[in-house]
Amino acid sequence: LAIGMLLPGNLAALSMSVGPYTQARVAGINGIAQGIGLALGPIVSVFLHAISFSLPYFFSSIVIACLLIVLLISHQTQVDTYQSIKEFKNSIPKI
Repeated sequence: LAIGMLLPGNLAALSMSVGPYTQARVAGINGIAQGIGLALGPIVSVFLHAISFSLPYFFSSIVIACLLIVLLISHQTQVDTYQSIKEFKNSIPKI
């Protein structure tokens, strides 16, 4: 039930955060990432669990921390780009 609500909600949030011309690209990247995660996640966890019981949890927390850093950096870049476009539009003389 939770994954059935999470995946469509995730896609809706992503599509609302981008413009209308990039929604297909974001949906494609989201689909690829979900497929890779659902396919490789259990396989990698089994190998990590064979090394140590707590290693899958430690590895997952490192991956989530890295993704959070990437998210914060990309969000700041997106905000800077939006501000640059807004300033450019305001600098164009109106006729």
